[in-house]
Amino acid sequence: MISTIRRLVRNRTSPKQRRTPPTVRLQLHPLEERTVPSTLLVDDDRRQFRNASFTTIQSAVNAARPGDLVYVAKGVYQEQIVFPSAKSNVRLLDAGGALIAALPGVGDGSGAIVHVNGAQGVTISGFTITGGVGTPNLQFGVLVDHGGSATISYNHIFNIQTSPLGTNQGAAAIQIGESSTGTPGVGNVFGNRIENYQKGGIVVIAAGSNADVTANTVRGIGPTTVIAQNGIQVSDGATGRVRYNTVSGNQFVSTTTEGVGILVFNTANVRVEFNTVTTSDEGILVDESTGVIVQYNTSNKNTLNGIGVLGGSGNQVRFNTTLQNRFDGINLEETTNNLVDGNTAWLNGRDGIAMEPDATGNVIRRNSAFRNGRFDLSDGSPGVANVFSQNSFKTRGFPVATTSGRLGTAV
Repeated sequence: MISTIRRLVRNRTSPKQRRTPPTVRLQLHPLEERTVPSTLLVDDDRRQFRNASFTTIQSAVNAARPGDLVYVAKGVYQEQIVFPSAKSNVRLLDAGGALIAALPGVGDGSGAIVHVNGAQGVTISGFTITGGVGTPNLQFGVLVDHGGSATISYNHIFNIQTSPLGTNQGAAAIQIGESSTGTPGVGNVFGNRIENYQKGGIVVIAAGSNADVTANTVRGIGPTTVIAQNGIQVSDGATGRVRYNTVSGNQFVSTTTEGVGILVFNTANVRVEFNTVTTSDEGILVDESTGVIVQYNTSNKNTLNGIGVLGGSGNQVRFNTTLQNRFDGINLEETTNNLVDGNTAWLNGRDGIAMEPDATGNVIRRNSAFRNGRFDLSDGSPGVANVFSQNSFKTRGFPVATTSGRLGTAV
């Protein structure tokens, strides 16, 4: 028997019998132009980044291409930063300790310290952004409009005021969209700390605007006679989700107007979820809006109502906790066909859950209301205009006439 090794030897092809490999024709392709994202270093005094090419943020933004990172060293940068539409997908990041202060002059006329003016996919993260006190023409800390979009995260934004506290109804720390020009914006606003704003902490406004507003801490000035502040506002056709935020201190000492922790006004299909609102006038208010879902929020220790629905229809108030509000836990007024389901209303100053005389066609079910000042459940509407079912409560009243626990809102 021939061994395996011999078989292999016998079956080998001799060098003379080897065939010449076929001719291979190489193909040529034109060189592709591929832009590799760059990191542009900014340092006002070149102490942290000694080889920094830029000493101002705007000069680096002007030089940036889509995908580039503008990395800013510790320092004070008193300038306006503008992202026009040609500067899409540029990332602006703080390397640690960078403060952007308002420019004393007019800038591009928007009144914003940072203005995303039509650029898409911009990132602004980690900065301290301040207006100082009494900066002329100041309207916004960060403004996204003219169809722009931005992620605004982990910034500390404060003192966005035209004076220590003025009466300008249009100023906001962060605003997505612009009502005066009617131009929308899109935003992802998360993890920011916002305080000492003038009118609004975070505002999403104008038809076509949309934002996710998540895990921000928004703190108003507290009781004041100067202006009615709103912590977070989604209004005038804008949509979005407001989730996991902590909002406090929006109180206006007035007999006609109130401040609001989270305000949804003149719009539809907004979700307000998992927020904590305290020490405002109205904790959460849905005003002249439809299809809004307010659920899993905690609204405690507000000077008026924990949660209010005023006007509009088809809204849902579900699984919220309202505790120790000075007026009602949940209050519905001038509204119809809403659902109030599975909420807790305890220890509120007047009623746990109250239907004003002009609130009709609403369903109030599976709520728990106890130890409230006047009634746990109250229905001021005539006859059987509202449906109550499966609620847990001790006291229920049918007041002939009531005084609403709400003042007018200034938006």
